[in-house]
Amino acid sequence: MANEKQTPRPSIFRSLLITIVVLAIIIAMIMGLGMLGLPSWPLIFFLFYFTTIAGMRKDKLAVSAAGGFIGMTAGFSQGLLTLLTGNETAGTVGFLILVVVLVTLVVDGRVKAIDPLCMMMLTCLTSFTGITPPGIYLSCVVSYAVAVALFAVITTLLANAAAKKEGAAETQQ
Repeated sequence: MANEKQTPRPSIFRSLLITIVVLAIIIAMIMGLGMLGLPSWPLIFFLFYFTTIAGMRKDKLAVSAAGGFIGMTAGFSQGLLTLLTGNETAGTVGFLILVVVLVTLVVDGRVKAIDPLCMMMLTCLTSFTGITPPGIYLSCVVSYAVAVALFAVITTLLANAAAKKEGAAETQQ
């Protein structure tokens, strides 16, 4: 612990500037999705989870993206299955089976994509809205894909900048 490098905190002014830039990007993304007729909540869900719980770690991007997609699809499954089968009972039974499978996988812990984002999506989509209308599923998936792509670019840029900074520091020593 004595040999740990302490990273200096940015000044409060720099923190404020970073916040303003980040908020401007988020607002632009939400407005852009709105202009395309896409919902913004999938972006917000992924943004919240990936920046806080997953810590914007590049190695967690694929698992987080998969987990969110699985949870979103599971949340829509009752409506989608009802639409596909034309039978509300089949939709409900299929949804319940899917929930049992997902919770079993959470308890088991072997499938990493069945993560907190997966369960958060499932819970929110089913608890707050009941049957999520299947007609908006594809637009939600597209919005979610935009969010994942955005964070793939951001994490790649941050990783590249960190690698350059580390390489420059090693060269100076």
